Amino acid sequence: MKDLLTTWEQMKPSRVVHPLLEPHFTFRVQREMVRILSAMGIPDPEQAVRTGGYQITTTLDYPLQQVARSQVRDWVARLADKNVHNGALVAIDSATGEIITYIGSIDYYNQTDPRVQGQ
Repeated sequence: MKDLLTTWEQMKPSRVVHPLLEPHFTFRVQREMVRILSAMGIPDPEQAVRTGGYQITTTLDYPLQQVARSQVRDWVARLADKNVHNGALVAIDSATGEIITYIGSIDYYNQTDPRVQGQ
Protein backbone atom coordinates (compact mmCIF):
# COMPACT_ATOMS: atom_id res chain seq x y z
CA MET A 1 0.00 0.00 0.00
CA LYS A 2 2.85 2.36 0.83
CA ASP A 3 4.37 1.81 -2.65
CA LEU A 4 1.05 2.69 -4.27
CA LEU A 5 0.76 5.90 -2.25
CA THR A 6 4.35 6.86 -3.11
CA THR A 7 3.67 6.28 -6.82
CA TRP A 8 0.48 8.37 -6.58
CA GLU A 9 2.36 11.23 -4.91
CA GLN A 10 5.12 11.08 -7.53
CA MET A 11 2.57 11.30 -10.33
CA LYS A 12 1.17 14.53 -8.84
CA PRO A 13 -2.20 14.22 -10.59
CA SER A 14 -3.92 17.50 -11.28
CA ARG A 15 -7.50 18.12 -10.30
CA VAL A 16 -9.93 17.89 -13.20
CA VAL A 17 -11.93 21.11 -13.16
CA HIS A 18 -14.05 20.82 -16.31
CA PRO A 19 -14.42 17.22 -17.45
CA LEU A 20 -16.92 18.09 -20.19
CA LEU A 21 -16.62 20.87 -22.74
CA GLU A 22 -20.39 21.22 -23.24
CA PRO A 23 -22.10 19.61 -20.24
CA HIS A 24 -25.61 21.01 -20.86
CA PHE A 25 -25.63 19.57 -24.36
CA THR A 26 -23.92 16.33 -23.35
CA PHE A 27 -26.42 15.60 -20.59
CA ARG A 28 -29.34 16.57 -22.85
CA VAL A 29 -28.15 14.08 -25.46
CA GLN A 30 -27.69 11.47 -22.75
CA ARG A 31 -31.27 11.98 -21.48
CA GLU A 32 -32.58 11.71 -25.04
CA MET A 33 -30.67 8.48 -25.57
CA VAL A 34 -32.14 7.05 -22.34
CA ARG A 35 -35.61 8.01 -23.59
CA ILE A 36 -35.04 6.33 -26.96
CA LEU A 37 -33.65 3.12 -25.43
CA SER A 38 -36.50 3.02 -22.93
CA ALA A 39 -39.04 3.31 -25.76
CA MET A 40 -37.27 0.41 -27.48
CA GLY A 41 -37.79 -1.71 -24.38
CA ILE A 42 -34.14 -1.88 -23.36
CA PRO A 43 -33.97 -2.90 -19.69
CA ASP A 44 -32.16 -0.31 -17.54
CA PRO A 45 -31.59 2.22 -20.34
CA GLU A 46 -29.49 4.52 -18.11
CA GLN A 47 -26.99 1.72 -17.53
CA ALA A 48 -27.09 0.88 -21.25
CA VAL A 49 -26.14 4.47 -22.14
CA ARG A 50 -23.20 4.41 -19.72
CA THR A 51 -21.84 0.99 -20.69
CA GLY A 52 -23.54 -0.07 -23.93
CA GLY A 53 -20.86 1.10 -26.35
CA TYR A 54 -23.28 3.24 -28.34
CA GLN A 55 -21.82 5.79 -30.73
CA ILE A 56 -23.78 9.02 -30.86
CA THR A 57 -23.29 11.55 -33.63
CA THR A 58 -24.55 15.06 -32.90
CA THR A 59 -25.00 18.24 -34.90
CA LEU A 60 -23.44 20.69 -32.43
CA ASP A 61 -21.24 23.19 -34.27
CA TYR A 62 -18.44 23.73 -31.74
CA PRO A 63 -16.98 26.97 -33.20
CA LEU A 64 -20.47 28.47 -33.42
CA GLN A 65 -21.14 27.16 -29.90
CA GLN A 66 -18.31 29.37 -28.66
CA VAL A 67 -19.78 32.39 -30.44
CA ALA A 68 -23.18 31.64 -28.88
CA ARG A 69 -21.62 31.28 -25.42
CA SER A 70 -19.91 34.64 -25.84
CA GLN A 71 -23.16 36.28 -26.97
CA VAL A 72 -25.11 34.90 -23.99
CA ARG A 73 -22.44 36.09 -21.55
CA ASP A 74 -22.31 39.53 -23.20
CA TRP A 75 -26.09 39.96 -23.04
CA VAL A 76 -26.27 38.82 -19.43
CA ALA A 77 -23.52 41.29 -18.53
CA ARG A 78 -25.41 44.09 -20.34
CA LEU A 79 -28.62 43.23 -18.50
CA ALA A 80 -27.12 42.74 -15.02
CA ASP A 81 -28.46 46.12 -13.88
CA LYS A 82 -31.95 44.82 -14.74
CA ASN A 83 -31.51 41.82 -12.41
CA VAL A 84 -30.59 39.38 -15.21
CA HIS A 85 -27.82 37.05 -14.08
CA ASN A 86 -28.18 34.02 -16.31
CA GLY A 87 -29.23 33.17 -19.84
CA ALA A 88 -29.64 30.32 -22.29
CA LEU A 89 -29.72 29.93 -26.04
CA VAL A 90 -30.66 27.15 -28.43
CA ALA A 91 -30.12 27.59 -32.17
CA ILE A 92 -31.91 25.11 -34.42
CA ASP A 93 -31.61 24.70 -38.17
CA SER A 94 -35.26 25.19 -39.15
CA ALA A 95 -34.86 23.17 -42.35
CA THR A 96 -33.52 20.03 -40.66
CA GLY A 97 -34.41 20.38 -36.98
CA GLU A 98 -30.75 19.92 -36.07
CA ILE A 99 -29.50 21.59 -32.89
CA ILE A 100 -26.61 23.86 -33.91
CA THR A 101 -25.82 25.51 -30.55
CA TYR A 102 -27.08 24.73 -27.05
CA ILE A 103 -26.19 27.01 -24.16
CA GLY A 104 -27.96 26.01 -20.94
CA SER A 105 -26.54 28.78 -18.74
CA ILE A 106 -23.61 31.17 -18.61
CA ASP A 107 -21.61 28.74 -16.45
CA TYR A 108 -22.66 25.13 -15.87
CA TYR A 109 -20.04 24.71 -13.16
CA ASN A 110 -21.13 27.75 -11.10
CA GLN A 111 -22.59 26.27 -7.93
CA THR A 112 -21.90 29.23 -5.66
CA ASP A 113 -24.09 31.97 -7.14
CA PRO A 114 -27.79 31.14 -6.64
CA ARG A 115 -28.68 33.65 -9.35
CA VAL A 116 -26.87 31.52 -11.96
CA GLN A 117 -27.77 27.96 -10.92
CA GLY A 118 -25.61 26.64 -13.75
CA GLN A 119 -26.66 23.03 -13.47
